[in-house]
Amino acid sequence: MKLAHIKYSSISGGAGPGSAWQVFKYSSILLLLFLTSLVLVGAGCNNTSEIINPPMEGYAPDLAPPFEVNERGDAVNYNGVTVPSEWEYFEQAQRIINETQGRTIDVEQIQRDVVQHPTETNLYYFSTAASDKAQTEVFNGIYEFDASNLSWERLYKQTSYFENPEAVYHVAGIEGGTLIINKLPYESKLGCNNLWDTVLGGEYSLVRMPIDAPYSKLPPVDLTTEMQDVADAQTNTCYGAAKDALENPPQPE
Repeated sequence: MKLAHIKYSSISGGAGPGSAWQVFKYSSILLLLFLTSLVLVGAGCNNTSEIINPPMEGYAPDLAPPFEVNERGDAVNYNGVTVPSEWEYFEQAQRIINETQGRTIDVEQIQRDVVQHPTETNLYYFSTAASDKAQTEVFNGIYEFDASNLSWERLYKQTSYFENPEAVYHVAGIEGGTLIINKLPYESKLGCNNLWDTVLGGEYSLVRMPIDAPYSKLPPVDLTTEMQDVADAQTNTCYGAAKDALENPPQPE
């Protein structure tokens, strides 16, 4: 800083009243310049209102909603969106997943359920299913979708012959870093049946898939009372809505 670079030769002479006044005058100027520089530097360092990196268009929750914890202390979510098209990011997610892989928008179809991460609430998990135009192969994928920046990561995929397809994996819930998966026959008609219902896929159809190791051996899930209660509640709600729709059909305008 060059604030002190002032020629003192003009005030280095005698000790008379004129010299004293010059010393006071130049000292005052020097002090004023120094204080002004401090104010300017401080103003530049304290401007916190400027947004340097604005967030991308997407979803950014203020706070994570209250979540449940199982007996092992894992944050869990057993309540997924059972009708994918009712999920607020359904159209965006399905379009982005297909278009970024060079497909038309409706090749890979999002399957039920869509499950939100209990603590990282911008993350959602779901499966997709598709068949090729010649109907020779069946594709099944499991995705993590980040609604904060509309990005995705495919955690798992499998392909099988159309004539004898492998079971399709559906996301039923999440426990900590593990997805609960129900393996069901291809094109299963789920209706109001809940993914926690082991009758759908038979014994051992419910398995755990670690998010960080999706291709590892998938251990079976022992259905807890809490899981069964969720299944019963969702099924009853579904049947109740269907009954109400039959009894109170929309009236023509």
